[in-house]
Amino acid sequence: MKRDLFVDPENDARSIDDLFNVALSEPDEDVAWDAVMTLHHRGSREVLDRAAALARSDCPLERRVGAEVLAQLGCPGRPYSDEVKAILLPRLEFETDAAALAAVISALAHQDGTDGRRASLRFLRHPDADVRYSIVHALSTLTEPWAVAGLIELSRDSDPKVRDWSTFGLGSMIEVDKPEIRAALKARLNDEDPDARGEALVGLARRKDLAVSPSLRERLAADDVDSYDLEAAEEMSDPELLPLLQALRSPQDDESWRMALESAIEACAPA
Repeated sequence: MKRDLFVDPENDARSIDDLFNVALSEPDEDVAWDAVMTLHHRGSREVLDRAAALARSDCPLERRVGAEVLAQLGCPGRPYSDEVKAILLPRLEFETDAAALAAVISALAHQDGTDGRRASLRFLRHPDADVRYSIVHALSTLTEPWAVAGLIELSRDSDPKVRDWSTFGLGSMIEVDKPEIRAALKARLNDEDPDARGEALVGLARRKDLAVSPSLRERLAADDVDSYDLEAAEEMSDPELLPLLQALRSPQDDESWRMALESAIEACAPA
């Protein structure tokens, strides 16, 4: 049964033993994650040592949970960041379980510096989509050329979720504007996944790329205009889009849609 509320880590009275037992054995992922978050909050040396032992276990499940606990241990300060990197970086050389590897990559991405994120690039073509997805989040917000190149490759991934989030990373999570980024975004304008396509549209509009105007006008005239289209129109701030946007007004619009539409109209209205 799913719960309506998660457990507040500050008020979780369970012992460290109980928390690790739940994290390792609870079939409900939400309940298990509550225990992991409380362990993050506890942030003690005992939790560090026990999670480190799990991360080196022969059991893939234990290795995954160990990495998940280490990822944000002592948050938000993460006082053990250097020790966590020393524990987990070697795991990249030996980890064979996809779920544990994805957890290690994600955990390293939470630590200070970029060495863990850069090390994840060796798995860009890993056969498991969840591993590649973890790399997307490890690289997002970074502007170093190697990180941008990694996201560009992942934007061509076979998995739609990986394409979607890497396109979002390129288009909206960084301000870098380079020809190779624009080319990667343009390649997604006809993506079969609507989220990847929408993120590409927004990313190009944020860069005021006039090449996106025909696609945007086509979308605004379609029967299935979505929030990506309105966001892209607002970013472009092009008065030529105004009639198409005004035609979308309807008394049946819900409040959030109406607000997004009016923001786009205001942005495109002539000064």
